[in-house]
Amino acid sequence: MTILFVCTGNSCRSPMGEAILRNELRRHGLSEIRVSSAGVAADEGYPAHPLAVGVCLNHGIKLNNHRSRRITPELMQESDLLLCMTESQVRLLREVYPSEASRIHLLKLYGRNELISDTDIADPFGVSPSDHETCFQELQREVERILPILCREIRKEKTN
Repeated sequence: MTILFVCTGNSCRSPMGEAILRNELRRHGLSEIRVSSAGVAADEGYPAHPLAVGVCLNHGIKLNNHRSRRITPELMQESDLLLCMTESQVRLLREVYPSEASRIHLLKLYGRNELISDTDIADPFGVSPSDHETCFQELQREVERILPILCREIRKEKTN
């Protein structure tokens, strides 16, 4: 299974989501899930935002090797699941890649049965260190919430 986290610039939210999930997968010995990230409007080859790198390091997660990249048709095809940070990113990707729509989800709604009102993960780019920490905490909660769902998906893949 390949999971692609998607945000706008691929410098804060999606790289943090990728790093957090990769860390949790390593802790749980789940090597069969591959994780990466991209942005719908990313410039290629830039490091993660310094505040994102710092917040991750404060939590024992390295993000210093990240390089930004824009989402491409190839990345879409390689990914089994795309987890977007905002509803507008989901709409955009489903519009541009209609044949891939079933694999494009909003992170905060993925696998939920109940409705929630606050569905977007706010972009901390250009804001304070505390906003980056808040974003990290929100991503951590969502990764912990979806991890059992991903494990069920892997078990399904193995039995098919």
